[in-house]
Amino acid sequence: AEAQGALALEDAQRGTSQAEKEKDAAVLERDLALEECNALLEQLQASEVRAIATSSVEHVTAERNSLQEAHQATRRERDAAMEEREALRVLLQAAESRNTEAVGHAAGREHAREAAVSAAA
Repeated sequence: AEAQGALALEDAQRGTSQAEKEKDAAVLERDLALEECNALLEQLQASEVRAIATSSVEHVTAERNSLQEAHQATRRERDAAMEEREALRVLLQAAESRNTEAVGHAAGREHAREAAVSAAA
């Protein structure tokens, strides 16, 4: 009976030892799975950061392009306004020249009229 008890104790210890080995293996497997999940999570987060960065770059690029287009439109408007100003300046000079001529002709006619009146008197 004592030998049977010793064998039973030895079997129980082997069973406990085997159960501990299986538990250790399961814990190790769980730890490996957790590490893999963490690695995948890091990859996902890196992908999200890249997506956000790409989106930000695209937004900034679109904004820059919009500002460049607005700047070019403003430059075209300024150039058109300068051309219009130059055309108005030319017209003003022509009008002033015609006015000066008209004043000269009027003065000449007035002088001729005064001369005619003096001659008649």
